[in-house]
Amino acid sequence: MASTLYIQLPSRAMADATEFWEKENFSFCLASAEKNILQQGRDSLARLAELAAGAHQVNLLLAPSDVNFLKIKVPPMPFAKLKLALPNLLEEQLLNDVADLAFFPMVPVDQECELAVVSQSWLSRVFQAAAILNARRLSAFPLTLGLQAQDDTCVVLCEKGEKNPNSDDNYEQIELALKTQGAPAQALSLRVAQSTLLPETVMNTVSLLSASKKIQLLVDAASRASFEAYAQTQTGFEIEVKTSDWRAKIAGVFHANFDVLASISQSGKASFDWPRWRWTVLLGSLILMLALGALNWRWWVMHREYRGLDSAIAATYKSHFPNESIGREPLLLIQQKINRSKKYVGQSSNDDFLVMSAQFGMVMDQVLGVQAASRLETVEYRDHTLFIKPKNFSEFPLDRFRNALKERSLSLESKDGVLVVTPEVGGVK
Repeated sequence: MASTLYIQLPSRAMADATEFWEKENFSFCLASAEKNILQQGRDSLARLAELAAGAHQVNLLLAPSDVNFLKIKVPPMPFAKLKLALPNLLEEQLLNDVADLAFFPMVPVDQECELAVVSQSWLSRVFQAAAILNARRLSAFPLTLGLQAQDDTCVVLCEKGEKNPNSDDNYEQIELALKTQGAPAQALSLRVAQSTLLPETVMNTVSLLSASKKIQLLVDAASRASFEAYAQTQTGFEIEVKTSDWRAKIAGVFHANFDVLASISQSGKASFDWPRWRWTVLLGSLILMLALGALNWRWWVMHREYRGLDSAIAATYKSHFPNESIGREPLLLIQQKINRSKKYVGQSSNDDFLVMSAQFGMVMDQVLGVQAASRLETVEYRDHTLFIKPKNFSEFPLDRFRNALKERSLSLESKDGVLVVTPEVGGVK
């Protein structure tokens, strides 16, 4: 069964303040293709390698504050050129150096392009840390993409960051992620005092970032009661408080364009799924092996027949001429002996000049008509071969000549404007 392993990563700010952050325990879940939770908990990346090996896909979820979502107007241009032009188009809107940023755009619609911007150096650190998983298919997406917003409701994920041992104990890190249907996702990292009324701080921030009056708050189980109590006192908002769990975090669609590891290495892209197609590949290989075996068997049978015929011809020649050596072509030697014997008794052979020239003359009359001989410049006979030079080579239809001569056991070739006629081996009629 195809399954996906989701691993939630800490924010870059928390990682920078924690030594050997990649060895800490991370929240994870193993979900089916239908996004049903099969297993969840917290563990280190090293111990999650076993789960990753059995999973069809591994998705790393970046903290909301580490990814900026933008929606900009773009000029009409090919999508490939747009990717190259984005750093120049956004240089004035970003505080960071564009050389350290990676851009992940969607295909523009009505000249509006939604894109995600992530630090390239942070992605490199994430990729190096995830190498211990040895995942078959490794991707990384913003956690905000997993949230599912409906109609005009703004979904808000509020999570407390891990306690930073190097920071003041009176403060805690809050990660906020907002998602509204049809609008770019938003995220913010807050550092608030523990004495602060957290629901009020969160709602004040949400009201600044979102104009929607319908709010769905996803908070941890420990904070749910305080948020519900605060929601009952609010009249300007329609607030629904729910417990944040893995089912809510992965309910959305993780679009392939926002796979932020795709810019780091080809390993971050989906590779061919060998286990899924193993039986198809195995069956295809078996059919190919059977075809090759049948082809080799047929060649072996034909080669054996050839060797048998060749041995029979050589034995026949040796029985009639025991004192002569056999060359590589015994059939040609037998043909020469037959022609020589015909000459001794006054018969013509098919490689005699008179026979070959008469056959060629008959073909010329058949193909070119009467007075065809006037179209020839020279006719020579050497080594049982006729060399005929026409006055106008283009007037001779070679295909028709070749077919007609073949019926008379003669073969035709053309070399430098000269027709070369030779008898076929074993072609005596």
